[in-house]
Formats: sequence, structure tokens, C-alpha cells
Amino acid sequence: MDKAPFYAFVRQAGCLTPLGGLCVNDDMQVLDEENQSIAGLYAAGNCSGNFFGGFVQRMACPGFGVGRAILTGRVAAKRALGVQY
Repeated sequence: MDKAPFYAFVRQAGCLTPLGGLCVNDDMQVLDEENQSIAGLYAAGNCSGNFFGGFVQRMACPGFGVGRAILTGRVAAKRALGVQY
């Protein structure tokens, strides 16, 4: 890339993080229509819902989903293995 012309454009990192999804309890267990946990079924990251109480469906927020996935994935994995805090 030693010869002109050169072209550039500005880019900004962004993502669309869905905040809906399956309703879960504090142990990341998926809840049924009666808000009872479904044995052996867990959801984490973008699959888990009610993160903001159902008020926001999606938002543009770079990196937001990554932290959520790490936290909820850890909780779901520990609970699935029967590990308590």
C-alpha cells in the first residue's frame, strides 16, 4: 500500500443488544408462564430476559452484552452444577 490514492472512513464500534428474552430467576433458571422454574433449563447472556424489568427491548451499547454474558453465564453454569455461593 505504497501508492496513492488512499481512502479512509470513520467507523464507530456499536452493537444492538437485545434486552428481552426468556424470563429467568436469580439463579438464571428459565421460568414458565406461572413464574415457576423449569428444572434443568437455564438461560444466560442475550437469551435471558427481564434484565431491565421489561422496559427496554433493545439498545445500541458497545460491549454491554459481553459483561452481561460473562456474569449470567457464570451464574447459570454454577447453578447447573449445583454450586452455591
